[in-house]
Amino acid sequence: MNKFKSIFTIVLAVLFVFGFTVASIIVPDKEISLSENSTLQQFPDLSVNIDFSKNILEELKRNSNNIKGFTENFEKYTQDQFPLRDSFRKLKADVVFNLLMQKDNNGYFVKNGYIFKNSNLLNSKNIDYNTNKIKFYYDSLLSDSNNVYLAVIPDKNYYLDDNISLRLNYDKFFDTVLNKLSFAKYIDLTDKLTLDSYYFTDTHWRQEKITDVADFILSEMGAENTEADLETVSTNKFFKGIYARQTFFKTEGDEMKYVINPVIKDAVLVDNGLNVEIPIYNFEKIESAEPYDMFMSYAKVGLVTLQRKAPTTGRELIVFRDSFGSSIGPLLLNGYDKITFIDTRQILPAAVKNQVEFTNQDVLFLYSTTVLNDTTELK
Repeated sequence: MNKFKSIFTIVLAVLFVFGFTVASIIVPDKEISLSENSTLQQFPDLSVNIDFSKNILEELKRNSNNIKGFTENFEKYTQDQFPLRDSFRKLKADVVFNLLMQKDNNGYFVKNGYIFKNSNLLNSKNIDYNTNKIKFYYDSLLSDSNNVYLAVIPDKNYYLDDNISLRLNYDKFFDTVLNKLSFAKYIDLTDKLTLDSYYFTDTHWRQEKITDVADFILSEMGAENTEADLETVSTNKFFKGIYARQTFFKTEGDEMKYVINPVIKDAVLVDNGLNVEIPIYNFEKIESAEPYDMFMSYAKVGLVTLQRKAPTTGRELIVFRDSFGSSIGPLLLNGYDKITFIDTRQILPAAVKNQVEFTNQDVLFLYSTTVLNDTTELK
């Protein structure tokens, strides 16, 4: 009996390894992971130049960097393209959250129905990089006729007051940013937002919860909102944000709502790169991998212009922004005739200079702590 069990175990192990090997060969490689919102490693190229008439060991040593790069990328490739990768990740999440009753899974945790990312590392190099880029935009693009403002959107961990260990050192973060960007008038949003301002399953703020924030920003820039009351409309659809997809936490998701009034309804949004009109609210995006892209048709668009059909204020605004600017953007039109939105993660400053004239506009630098602290995406 013991011999039979041993043979059965060996056969089962061989079949398991053989099955996944065959599956990894047959199943086409994926380019992106929708659940992780990331690009997956493709099969790497091995580029070596070996002269077999010479000492082979010396030739291998000469090509060691290329070989090392290949092995590292190949290891990541096998991890990214592993068959049933998402199924195993989901199984792990079920075990962690439901069986072991743990609160943390790969740096994500759940509290009061909200999913958070454990992001308490202050990255001074990233902050320096991004603030230097913003200072470069100010020096190279703006003119003396521009009124310049800065607003920083805290991530939702900022409102975890009872667990300081899971939060950035926000005092140091804001001191650093404000000292480096002292040329702009600072608009402090921290006490205008609450945890309720954010989606349960995503990083972003909820448009229907930030109408007062938009009015506050307009007021600070001297552009009062004198338009009709805003109406919140439900799409009757729910979406699972990036945090839910990365953790596989079981949740109904967030209800997708948007805000409308006559000014927004009659406005025109133009993709300057393609010179075509695009929807302010693109409802088809709700069914996509990134439902938040419904706001201003955001999909890696570097330069867009939102404009009233009937100008009334005589004011123009230019917003340097990240993805958070997509949902607050239409709300700011209540104080301006025309708003130009620039995402320099997608467009080079030289291209901006050729397409945008910086004369007599208000200019708002609007960035999230996530972009300023966690990335080096600004160009």
